[in-house]
Amino acid sequence: MSLISVHFDIDVLAQSSIVHREDYSAVGTDNFALFRREKILGPTGEVIQVPIVSGSSLRGILRRIGESLTAGVLNYENTALPIPAAHLLTNGGRLAKSARPLTDEEERRLKTLLPQIAVFGGAASGRIMSGLLTVGKVLPEIAELAHILPRPPQSTALPAVLGVAEESFSHLSDHRITTAQAPRADLDENSSPLGRFGVETLPAGTRLQTWVRLANATAMQAAFLRDVLADFASHGHLGGRIAAGHGQVTATITATVLRGQLPDDSADWVAELRAHRDEAIAALAQLS
Repeated sequence: MSLISVHFDIDVLAQSSIVHREDYSAVGTDNFALFRREKILGPTGEVIQVPIVSGSSLRGILRRIGESLTAGVLNYENTALPIPAAHLLTNGGRLAKSARPLTDEEERRLKTLLPQIAVFGGAASGRIMSGLLTVGKVLPEIAELAHILPRPPQSTALPAVLGVAEESFSHLSDHRITTAQAPRADLDENSSPLGRFGVETLPAGTRLQTWVRLANATAMQAAFLRDVLADFASHGHLGGRIAAGHGQVTATITATVLRGQLPDDSADWVAELRAHRDEAIAALAQLS
């Protein structure tokens, strides 16, 4: 069996403003959150802080897309999966002591049955399972990052001070003084009982660059990741507050094959997983 290694360049376009808040305990105030920043060295060696979306955030988004696709095939919503299995599929699980640690053979079997676990890895039953996927941080096309962007910017790169925006919102959009009155908008910051909050964002229209790399995967695992990335490209998201409309993105994905050959349409990971549904559910049910 020939294994596949492939590198995917991902060019992202923000369809709505992106929120990726900094640690509350580090900077900002109780009612205003800055965008997450990292310290980098500029082209001439100066130290600067720039807005960057973390790689763990992107990996988590892709993992949850993968779990959604997996759930659609296995239909395990009504199956009493143990909590460690649910955590493993959705957010990578957690490392804790187990009365029945996974063996090498059980880990191999789990990854063979479930592309989600093979690609993203995770922790369960007292064992850390490595994944086949590595991801890059998501870099906005701003002037301070132009010297380390994977690809040339698609438009003029603005300095970070002009490339971020501020948005404010209240906990509720209106209030009523008594229940006998209809709700009314209250924009007077001196009299309104509503707290006003602010957040720093990357505005809609911002272009960003990142990458992911799959190493030594089977055809089914590569086909699975291709579907995950296609889902992200068509209606993915980045950052938080997505329920309020933030973080909607589209993406263009370019594949570069490093080893082997990308699978064609005959590589149907969905049919393969569905054919082994009972085995996959049984393997997940053993996790602790």
